Amino acid sequence: YDGATKLGDTTVTQGSITIAAKALAVGTHSLTLKYLGNGSYTASQGSVSVTVVKASSSVSGTAADITWGNAGSVTVTVTPSAATGTVELFDGATKLGEGNLTSGTTLIAIPSRALAVGTHALTLKYLGDGSHSSSQGTMSVTVVKASSSVSGTAADITWGNAGSVSVTVTPSAATGKVELYDGATKLGEGTLTGGATSIAVAARALAVGDHSLTLKYVGDGSYNASQGTVKVVVLKAPTTVSAPNVTLQWAKASSVSITVAPPAGGTVELYDGSTKLGEATLRGDGTARIALPAKSLEVGTHSLTLKYLGSGSYLPSQSTVTVTVTKGRSKVEVSVPKSVDAGDRAKIKATVDSAAGDATGPVEILVKQVGGSFKKELTRKVGDGTVVVKIRLPRSGKYVVKVKYLGDVHTLGDHVSTRLRVS
Repeated sequence: YDGATKLGDTTVTQGSITIAAKALAVGTHSLTLKYLGNGSYTASQGSVSVTVVKASSSVSGTAADITWGNAGSVTVTVTPSAATGTVELFDGATKLGEGNLTSGTTLIAIPSRALAVGTHALTLKYLGDGSHSSSQGTMSVTVVKASSSVSGTAADITWGNAGSVSVTVTPSAATGKVELYDGATKLGEGTLTGGATSIAVAARALAVGDHSLTLKYVGDGSYNASQGTVKVVVLKAPTTVSAPNVTLQWAKASSVSITVAPPAGGTVELYDGSTKLGEATLRGDGTARIALPAKSLEVGTHSLTLKYLGSGSYLPSQSTVTVTVTKGRSKVEVSVPKSVDAGDRAKIKATVDSAAGDATGPVEILVKQVGGSFKKELTRKVGDGTVVVKIRLPRSGKYVVKVKYLGDVHTLGDHVSTRLRVS
C-alpha cells in the first residue's frame, strides 16, 4: 500500500510484488506491506522505502536554411514524447528563444537578423519536468545571404560634359560598392549609403548615342551580388559658327576666317543666298578659311550664310557674315602734243587704268584757253581702257586740259589735268 492505495499483492510463495509503471510519483515513498495470515499464522504488517527517480530525456532539432533578414524557426523533439515543459535555444551564451512542449514537440522562433550569415551550432536545452530529467543537444542552423537587385537612372549627357548615374540597391540595408561598366570597360564605382549611390561618368567616356550600361553590385556580408542595366543617352553638343566681317575691293581675292566653337571637326560651307561659294575642312582648333575668288561677289554689301555641317559628336549650326565689296581704284593719265599750231586739231588721249583692267563708263574732257574765251567739253565712253579725241584749237596761247573719269559699277573715278601750248 501507498497510504490507502493498494499497489498490488502476491502469494507468499512468489516472494515479490510488481508495482505498475507510474503508480508512484517521482520521489521517496514509505510503502506498507500487509501479510494477511493463514490457518497457521497470524496477520502482520511492515514497511518498505521505495524511491522513484526521473526518467532520462533527449532533445534534438531541425531547421530549414534562413535567408538573412528573415525570421526562422527550429522544430524541436524531446524523447520520450510524454515529457512536458520548456526547451530553450542558445547561440553560445545568447538565448534566442524558447518553446513549450506539446506531445514532446515544440517550435522555437528565431528573430530576423538574430544570426549572422553562416552556419551556426546552436544549443537546445530541455529544462525537464516533474517526471523527466533535463537534457541538452546541439543542432546546425545555416543563414544564407539575401538576394538583392540593382537599378539605375541617368539624365541625358551632352557630349563633352560629365554625367552621372543614380543607383538604387534593394533592399536598402545592403552595403558595399556598385560598379558601372560599358561592355568590359569600367566607367566608375560608388559606395552605397542607405541603399543608394551616384556614379560619375567622365566627360567623353561615352560616344554620342544610346548606351546600355551594366550595373554590378558586388554584394556584402549579408547580401548576394546582383547585376542590372541602365540606359544612358549621350547627345551631340551644340555649336556656334562665326566669322569676322570682310571688306575687299572689286576684282581682288580675299577669304573668310571661320571659327566653330567648341572646336569640332567636319566641314563648313559659305553661301550667297542659294549659291555655294566654297567650303573648307576645320582644323583641330575649330578654324577654317574659305577663299573668296576675285569677282565672285558684286560691288555692295552681302550677308553671306555660314553653315557648319556637324559631325558625329557635334550638332550643325548656322550664322551670317557681312562681306562688303568696294569699287576698285582707277588711275587716269592724259597725253597731249607738246605744241599745236593755231587752227590745227590737237590729239588728246586719256588712258584709264583700273585694278580689274576692264574699266568702262564715261570720261569727261575739258579744254579751256587760259585767259581766253575758248572752252570745249566732250564726253566719251571708255573703250579698251582709252578715250581719244581731236579738238581744233583756233587761237594761240596756253590751254588747260582736264580729264575726269566718272567710274562705273566696279571702278571708282579719277581725274588729271595738263597744259597744252598752241602757237
